[in-house]
Amino acid sequence: MLPDLNEEALQITPIERSETIPSRWYTDSKFHEVDNEFIFARSWQNVGHVGQVQNAGDFFIATVAQNPIIVVRDKDGELRAFYNVCCHRGGPLATRNGRANALQCQYHGWTYLLDGSLRGVPRFDRAELFDKKDYGLISVAVDIWEGLVFVYLAKEHLSLQKIFEGIAERISPIKLSAMKFHRRLTYEVNCKGKDE
Repeated sequence: MLPDLNEEALQITPIERSETIPSRWYTDSKFHEVDNEFIFARSWQNVGHVGQVQNAGDFFIATVAQNPIIVVRDKDGELRAFYNVCCHRGGPLATRNGRANALQCQYHGWTYLLDGSLRGVPRFDRAELFDKKDYGLISVAVDIWEGLVFVYLAKEHLSLQKIFEGIAERISPIKLSAMKFHRRLTYEVNCKGKDE
């Protein structure tokens, strides 16, 4: 059990007598691990905007629950998402957003088509019992809502459209789908807890 997380702490108290949760729940890395496993890895997470993958070969990278993800527009115009990890030795396929005709691991040169299938494996052409069909990228559920790209890591999931059903109508006249992607800025902030 996590520190301070016990049955008593999880009891629902009338609002007049309730208190905030202990500050350690925000700073203890063990709570972040629980959040990743039980929340972020098991729910739809926004990773980008459809404007980042408008054309065939466009891709962007993201991290969800500490898992590297790559979202790509394939040659047929279908949006796909995969773990951004080569099936050979686990190297990244991309380290920044971009455009490519294929995805290639920089470690040993394994090359994947934009549909995730393994295309080429240098010096493996004569290996016995090796079938490229068995080594494609591991896909991740991907969907778009109002121009926003979401991924879901777990195998079983609710429909994204069902989850957001009625929201576009409730926030009208704001139209998220009419908004354009401009750029993403990332800042590193030193906000670790006392125990780290």
